[in-house]
Amino acid sequence: MKLTILHTNDMHGRIQQLERIATLVRTIRAEVNQNGGLCLYVDAGDAEDTILLESSLTKGSAMNAMLRGAGCDYAALGNAIPARYGIQPIKDMGASFGRPLLCANLFDENGETIPGLEPFTIFEFQNQKLGIIGLTDPSESYRTFFHLKTEEAADVLPKLISDLRGRGAQTIILLSHLSSKADIELAEKVQGVDVIVGAHDHKAITPPLVVNGTIIVQAGDFGKFLGRLDLTTDSATGKVVAHEGTLLPIDESIPPDPQAQQAVANERIRIDQLMGREIGILNQAIDLADDRECSAIRSTANPAWIKLTGSQIKQFLREASKPENAARQLHGLRGRSVGMPHVAGAKIRRNGTSPEDVEIEVQGRVIKDEESFLVASTDMEFADYVGYLVIPFETVEFEVPTIMPEVMEDYIRAHTPISIPSH
Repeated sequence: MKLTILHTNDMHGRIQQLERIATLVRTIRAEVNQNGGLCLYVDAGDAEDTILLESSLTKGSAMNAMLRGAGCDYAALGNAIPARYGIQPIKDMGASFGRPLLCANLFDENGETIPGLEPFTIFEFQNQKLGIIGLTDPSESYRTFFHLKTEEAADVLPKLISDLRGRGAQTIILLSHLSSKADIELAEKVQGVDVIVGAHDHKAITPPLVVNGTIIVQAGDFGKFLGRLDLTTDSATGKVVAHEGTLLPIDESIPPDPQAQQAVANERIRIDQLMGREIGILNQAIDLADDRECSAIRSTANPAWIKLTGSQIKQFLREASKPENAARQLHGLRGRSVGMPHVAGAKIRRNGTSPEDVEIEVQGRVIKDEESFLVASTDMEFADYVGYLVIPFETVEFEVPTIMPEVMEDYIRAHTPISIPSH
């Protein structure tokens, strides 16, 4: 049996890349089908992202509809949306995709399967059965913030493999939103997975890795590549007897696929209806800049508050106000710049030319290092990937599943008309 697996991961809202990927998917699928083989297109999670307007306003579901419109057959649950909102959007994400997303290690607080998810599926072709499993990163944040239950991949996977084998599945494919390191460790520990399609750490793996008999692939990020893995399997046992994998670059020479474009257009009609709601009036235009404090807040982080000392506040602002730090483009921000912080309720002064010599004034007086202050912020400011002031998340009070654009929307609605302060 000839089986071709086309795969993507961590697209994070790159619609134009998805439209071009769809063109290759349909071309390759037609070629494989004509030669009597099977072609499946799978995604290993995080097609959605709140940096994309369409995805943000629909809490991910628009991107799932676009993914299905691009010809995707099965998709795993990533962490871009549930890490912000918990389980609430997952049902809509699955409905927009047209079938449940695959995830076998995330459950509600009662240990039940979350609506919009299923642990695995079985695909039948030419008297062969393919078992396809989904796993997502068992982040501590799910337990801390949303009181969900998670299982480690190595604990849950053997039971799933046994279940699928009992149902007649001969070839096992895992859609893993765990990271390439975790995938390698999993292949070393657990027997029985033929192919792992990876994600989460945005690695471009070429050629495929083979670990303990398991083939591991991953296609980078942001739709830069479409992965292609061609398998030859034994018709009696389903065992993979030969494989060849490559990453196909996606660039402007590939025309967008009309069906994918139509799926995007349909979702944008929905977005236009959402954007047509008037929430308030701004008396002036607001600006957005990375190299200075500005009027707009672009963060999609969750609001948070914590008590900090004057020394901790100084440490954060010393680092955050350095232009070279603000200009950093980080993986955790999908390659966007960190930008300058937005500060309210305090004034920052530098004494002399050294950026280390900073004074913070609150209510007309300079704060002392040992004083304590209640600070409102977001999880981004305390995250290790920014690194200005790393605070363990379990010590921070978060307002979830709210994100900052929703806070701004509520504020504008309550205080309209809004004028931008002149100082």
